[in-house]
Amino acid sequence: MKNGNCLRIFAIILALFIASSIPNVAFSQTSEVALDDQQTWPMFHYDVAHTGYTRNAAPRTNNLLWRFQTGGKIDSSPAVVDGRVFIASYDTFVYCLNASTGEEIWKYQTGNWFFFASPTVWENRVFVGSGDQFVYCLDAEKGSLVWRFKTEWEITSSPVIVDNKLYIGSADSYMYCLDVFTGDQIWKYKTEGFLSGPPSFSNGKIFIGGWDPGFKFYCLDADDGSLIWSYKTQGVITGSAAVANGKVFIGQHSVPGRIFCLDENTGSLVWDYPLVLAVINSPAVANGKVFAGSWDKYVYALDENTGSLVWRFETDGPVLSSPVIADGMIFAGSDDKFLYAIDEVTGTLVWKYQTGLNVKSSPAIVDGRLYVGSEDGYLYCFGPGQGILPQDYTDVSAFRFYSTVAASIVAVGVIGAYLYVRIKNKRAKVNRQTATS
Repeated sequence: MKNGNCLRIFAIILALFIASSIPNVAFSQTSEVALDDQQTWPMFHYDVAHTGYTRNAAPRTNNLLWRFQTGGKIDSSPAVVDGRVFIASYDTFVYCLNASTGEEIWKYQTGNWFFFASPTVWENRVFVGSGDQFVYCLDAEKGSLVWRFKTEWEITSSPVIVDNKLYIGSADSYMYCLDVFTGDQIWKYKTEGFLSGPPSFSNGKIFIGGWDPGFKFYCLDADDGSLIWSYKTQGVITGSAAVANGKVFIGQHSVPGRIFCLDENTGSLVWDYPLVLAVINSPAVANGKVFAGSWDKYVYALDENTGSLVWRFETDGPVLSSPVIADGMIFAGSDDKFLYAIDEVTGTLVWKYQTGLNVKSSPAIVDGRLYVGSEDGYLYCFGPGQGILPQDYTDVSAFRFYSTVAASIVAVGVIGAYLYVRIKNKRAKVNRQTATS
């Protein structure tokens, strides 16, 4: 066989080998979703009652549309309003991003980190509490400061806004009610321990729990801050309550852990469900079921009326992310680095995605897209459409592709050099024979 034919055959074989090794770089998983008319997620856990439930469509696959890197880990939960995403980071900044592309629109720096404190968006204003002890009101368009209010200690709580009043707890043990336009204090109520979780609102009442040494959970009058009732639990309450159908659902941070269902009007116990380990996140409630995660690595689904177990889903790490409910699925992150989508009825896995570190952020879902933060410092966006190559530390297709290309280039170089030397030597030999003859 002639050398030219050998080279052509080798080139064809090499091209076929490389083509068969190329991964689907576009990561073309997509989901068909029917869009709902509720195109907003304005605060932690969606609404003032913190049910964590929306009728918005949600992604059916782990198709990653974009991710945005901040300068610190993200335990805060995003708010999504008017095509923009608002998120707070450990790097002391509040970020405003384009919800479609992930491009930064503005960022505002406070004096300290953001832990679980999450932004609330209302009337073109962004409200958030910081570790520097201040509650901030920012212009949603420009990111400029409108006002700020100082408490006496760090804030990990998230604001709730009802009837032009802003409600927020502080680690100074006070529950504050502020004028939403000016930041002036309307009233404050002193509890017996620092307040870490967001307050919840329902029917003129504020519900709040904290690191109270007396293990009290409080129901306050939203107008004047007076105590309506309190309930003595068996441990501290670090998350928020979910309020629905005349009932209040709270998780207990203790060993053993516990999920309580209380009567909204009287504070009397309806039922409680014991767990092996603590619940530090906030329950979600919809469709007759209550959902919560635990340090024991499980996401639980309980019957709303009886507290009986419907199903439980096991992850590989503590579930500190507050679950949310959308489109027949439960979404929650875990300290095993994964975000999970779980079938609401059966408790089986729909999809999952691995980030670089633990996922404590609670997701936000708008327009068929899901937004969630990770302690790797990224805000992730999943949904239908043209995805990007996943960066989930389990997919090695890109490495295989580039290593294959590199190996192929080396092989081409070695074989080409070998053939070049062989052909050159053969021609020299032919020339010598011709000269001799």
